[in-house]
Formats: sequence, structure tokens, C-alpha cells
Amino acid sequence: MEDVPIYLVPEQRFSVIDRPLGVLAWTSYFCDIQVSDRMRELGLWKGKGFATVIFLDRLSHSTRELRGAVLHEFAHYLTFPPRPESYSSLDATAANEWVAIANASADASKNDSPPWRNHDPEFVRAACHLAHRAKRLCDVASHNLSFSYWYYGCNEDVWMNTLRDELTSMASVPIRDILKTAPPSDFSTLARILTQN
Repeated sequence: MEDVPIYLVPEQRFSVIDRPLGVLAWTSYFCDIQVSDRMRELGLWKGKGFATVIFLDRLSHSTRELRGAVLHEFAHYLTFPPRPESYSSLDATAANEWVAIANASADASKNDSPPWRNHDPEFVRAACHLAHRAKRLCDVASHNLSFSYWYYGCNEDVWMNTLRDELTSMASVPIRDILKTAPPSDFSTLARILTQN
């Protein structure tokens, strides 16, 4: 795990500009900055890092479901590109403006987007590694991360099986470092088949 602050924010403490439909949690490239003012008010701000907003009213009050939702969002965080140095002074107001612009452009192109939009094979690979590691530490199953079925129409374990050897042999390697390497051929083949239009 990276040495960065982690913010799990119940939605009641932070209102997302557009509440995404059907999701249990939400993050963005700027989520930590977006919640920074509220975290400062609560005395919880420790600097930039991973943040996710959790929609508690959508959870079935299952710990597994909550863990899965947070890990799903963390997989997004692991696939975000590094922030340029120029973002170091970005504040919550500016971050909210950037996210509003990004959401508007994303909404405009949504009809042309594939079903796996924002959940590409790199994200799936990160989620598989998180699921594998989480299973060793706590009660969570790969389907709790919800990274495949809704986007690709197949069970999460199908992806996990294509990474079977990598999940074991690279279990102590930082996931961002793993993502810099070529995936196993079975994974690449499955990704190619499932992403063909």
C-alpha cells in the first residue's frame, strides 16, 4: 500500500456535484482535493492522497460490500496518471470546476462510449490484484469489487483466472509497478475478445 493519506467520506459529510446513479462509492482524479475543505473542518486533513465518497444509503450494511466498494474505487486510484507538479496548489474550488468540466465532456460522449468506460483492462488488472490481496486479509470476494460483470458481462473470477500465476508471483510487488509490465497472454486475449465491438 502506498504511504498516502486515505479518506473514506460518507456522502452526508460531502455532497458530490452529480450523484452517480447505481454506484456504492465514487472517486475521481481530484477527489482528495474536493473533500479537503470538509476534512480540514473536521480536523482530519493530512494532505493529498486517496479519497472516496461512500453512499451509505445504497449499501446493504454488509461489511463485505463496503470493503468491495472501497477497493473498487482504490483500483481507479491506482490507475490514475501521476499528477503534474502544477496541480500541487490546486484547491477544492478549482478541483470542483475541473471535475464539472470533465463530467460535462464525459456526459457529451457517453453514448459513444463502450460499456466498460472508466473500467478498462488496466483497471480490471489492478482490481484483480486488490481482490487477491484483500482475500488474504479480510472477508471479501472478488465479486464484491464489482469490476467485471456490469462492464464485460462475465464473472470477476474469469479475469482472476487469467492472472492466476501473476497474482501469486507478484503478490508483494506494488500494483502500480505491476501495471507497468505486460499482462499475461491469457489476460490480454480475454481483454481483446471482450473489448471488440
